[in-house]
Amino acid sequence: MNDLRHRFGDFDYVSFGDEIVYDTGYIANNSGRTHFYTPGAYTGLDSFTGNIRISEQLIWGKKYHWHVRYLDSGGDWSEWSTDDPNPHQVFYTAEQSVPVISLSTDSIQFGSVNTSSSSTQPFTIYNTGNATLSVSSISSSNSSVFSVTPTSVSIPQGSNQVISLTFNPLSVQNYSETITITSNAGTKTIAISGTGASSAVSSITRLSLR
Repeated sequence: MNDLRHRFGDFDYVSFGDEIVYDTGYIANNSGRTHFYTPGAYTGLDSFTGNIRISEQLIWGKKYHWHVRYLDSGGDWSEWSTDDPNPHQVFYTAEQSVPVISLSTDSIQFGSVNTSSSSTQPFTIYNTGNATLSVSSISSSNSSVFSVTPTSVSIPQGSNQVISLTFNPLSVQNYSETITITSNAGTKTIAISGTGASSAVSSITRLSLR
């Protein structure tokens, strides 16, 4: 009787020829047929097939054949189920819904700006993924000189957001800082620089003696 438990394995990539991903899962006949695949748990040579075991994360959007074999009441395993004439089970891994962040630039140079004034330049955050990008923080390593607006934003899939970066030099010197963008798709940085210039107006007074 093949009624004690099922062993799941031999996930073979339909789109990658005969490469096989192995699994070590067991499902008891009264378990409701629920099983979680654990990549990395099954390595080395397979004693049944002689194949090198590949145990890795399944690839999103790929098609797999799912083979099983059964353990009977006498402790004997059946042969693996085959795809001839039909696969035991065919399934697709769903496309993963994730945001993907990218920036319009990785550096911004303001050049020379008088200490009595300021200069603003934009940069754009893009979401090229298929889920909402949540940017929790857009911060400057020197916020008294370089400020950003807004400092957080939610960007729908396929959309973008323009961020304003303002340089307000406080003294006559060179500035080199970093903008850090923290999101649910990872962290990005932008190198920023500018020079504070003197705003004093020099004049030459000509005196004549008579």
